[in-house]
Amino acid sequence: MNMAHNDWHLRYNERAWAIDVISEINTYCNEQSRAIVRAGGEYGLHGSGNSLYPDILLFGNASGTMVLQGWELKMPDTDINDPQFIENATEKALRLNLSSFLLWNVREAALYQKSNNNKFTLSKSWIEAQILRRDEVQANRSLFSL
Repeated sequence: MNMAHNDWHLRYNERAWAIDVISEINTYCNEQSRAIVRAGGEYGLHGSGNSLYPDILLFGNASGTMVLQGWELKMPDTDINDPQFIENATEKALRLNLSSFLLWNVREAALYQKSNNNKFTLSKSWIEAQILRRDEVQANRSLFSL
């Protein structure tokens, strides 16, 4: 197969961004003594007929058996209040029996905490970056360094 070199190009996507964020968290954790020992991704949550894959899990131990929080990541073209985004993160947090989760769409972040009635409600939100388009994320990766 003979294809011209310029027919191919790399596209930075949510998975690539998640790997970069996990790397930053792990670098930070290696330098600090905190409750979060490390971060990981692509762990499968199996059950109820379907599998879910949290983008990032924060662990309280090196073996990865104590999950402290889950993060769901999207590119900036997904609204932070997108019902599917929230519903998906909620389902994962419930399966993991977590008390909170974080949504982050590059531009905004939203922390949800579980209330006494087992419902997750918005606790805090941040607007950190003026990145509005997916193609701006990779060029601005330094904004996400810890």
